[in-house]
Amino acid sequence: MSNPVMMFLDKLAATFGPLDFVPVADGKPHRFHVPGDRSRTLNGWYVLHMDGIPCGLFGSWKDGGNWHKWSSRQPADRLEAQLISQRIEQAKHRAEAERHQRQQDAAENAKRLWCGARRADPAHPYLVAKGIRTHGLRQHGDVLLVPLTYDGLLVNIQRIKPDGVKRFLFGGMVKGCCSPLGIITSCKPLYLCEGMATGATIHEETGAAVACAMNAGKPGHSRHPNRRRLAGIP
Repeated sequence: MSNPVMMFLDKLAATFGPLDFVPVADGKPHRFHVPGDRSRTLNGWYVLHMDGIPCGLFGSWKDGGNWHKWSSRQPADRLEAQLISQRIEQAKHRAEAERHQRQQDAAENAKRLWCGARRADPAHPYLVAKGIRTHGLRQHGDVLLVPLTYDGLLVNIQRIKPDGVKRFLFGGMVKGCCSPLGIITSCKPLYLCEGMATGATIHEETGAAVACAMNAGKPGHSRHPNRRRLAGIP
């Protein structure tokens, strides 16, 4: 009989590529490095149960938290089907709780880092290289800090080193977040772009409000009549 743990590993590898670990079947969320992602990142996650019919759930937070279900075999009857369904729901709840806790920890870290930082130096190498102003950014040591907000709340920070290398706080929210420039006003253009440098350039050239996403999106603008003011960062 095939080893369910290795069967589950084969399923993970078929989805993400070759992996160099053996899954832990303890019903708890575990994270792992996804091949092709930046080094030291742990965007992959899984939960594996071995009691009853071995089953599990896995995914990557980088792709929006899509769920992938797995079981070692099809249920033989309705009772087994219900058991698998319960295990999958439990795995979802545990994975979501683990992600939420990491996001909360990152948000607290972001607040501490932001409050303890000084105003960005206009002569910071990254700002000079991009030809943009500071726009209220802050600096910790020689690292530039870019705030990411969600519903007006600081939830994450993008750290930019003098050589342009960028990193988010571990576990922090990124999807649905932005770094705002200017004020969103009814019937006025709102530009959506990827990256602070691009957003700063647009804002400086047009004077319009900009929502800078940090990982996806195409530059553009919106004239939606019901846009609300983006809350500032204290």
